[in-house]
Amino acid sequence: WFATSGGISRWDGKTGKWDSFNNSNSELKANDINCIYVDKDGNRWIGSNGGGLYEMRAGEDKIEAVKCPLNKITSIIMDKKDRLWVSSFEGIAYREGTVWVSYNKGNSALQEEKVYDLVESPDGEILAATKRGIAIFDGISWSVKDTSNSQLPVDHISALHYDKKGNLWAANW
Repeated sequence: WFATSGGISRWDGKTGKWDSFNNSNSELKANDINCIYVDKDGNRWIGSNGGGLYEMRAGEDKIEAVKCPLNKITSIIMDKKDRLWVSSFEGIAYREGTVWVSYNKGNSALQEEKVYDLVESPDGEILAATKRGIAIFDGISWSVKDTSNSQLPVDHISALHYDKKGNLWAANW
């Protein structure tokens, strides 16, 4: 699966052909796709830039819009508690069952609503990459690590990754 500025595309290695889904042949409202996440059941979660969140269930080619409080989705993860987390340029939200919980500068300690990436730590904390450091959710509240209170060499973080040894890798551009 490939997220593109023209929708999402899938390479079929058996036929040697591409299958593409966009706003002219699916329920996608926006063709600019920022991310695709495949959950443990094989469902594809699709985050668009301005069209919100979508789901394509395993084994199906139908894309369905998912009610989500955020619109410009930048990252999607599923945590160990099976909660779906999404980041955006409008903050962060997670879905537990059918209920969404949203976080932004107005209702949390997030210093920046533009969130580029999400990752879950081995301990179950949710980390968010922002241009003002790494925001960390401990299950109750948010805190931020930046150049003023940690050994981060820069504040602008664009991507996060934990390796198999539990080391956190942060990238910036």
